[in-house]
Amino acid sequence: MMGLSTAVNNLGGVIATLLSGLLALSSWRHPFLIYVLAIIVLVCVLVWIPRVDPVRPPAGSKRLPSWLSREIIRYLTGILMLNIIFYTIPSTTSMTIGSLPWGDPCSAGACWRSRTSVHSLQGSSSGSSFMCSAVMSAM
Repeated sequence: MMGLSTAVNNLGGVIATLLSGLLALSSWRHPFLIYVLAIIVLVCVLVWIPRVDPVRPPAGSKRLPSWLSREIIRYLTGILMLNIIFYTIPSTTSMTIGSLPWGDPCSAGACWRSRTSVHSLQGSSSGSSFMCSAVMSAM
């Protein structure tokens, strides 16, 4: 399931990059309209994902130990740092490629489009192999 999720996420990245590039041809402000796609996804989630009541812990249950909460805070801080790095690299790659003699916005877009295409193929192939192994083990 994770492979298929990765494949669909990266396919969305390829499509969003392509649409952003086409929107950038008219104005530098128009690529930000790509975030309207998130509204479409939000509507789909609200319509099709069923609402489930949360499971409440029993009244006499113990609280989490203090060492666990510190560990969680360290973990979340690490995740935050990874996200900052992950989103800094794509935002500066186009400037780096643009400073090269052969670099232009098209080559920067092609670089990221090919990266997300490869990730999409990797995700779909691992998802397909997982599905095949699950089907074979069920037989």
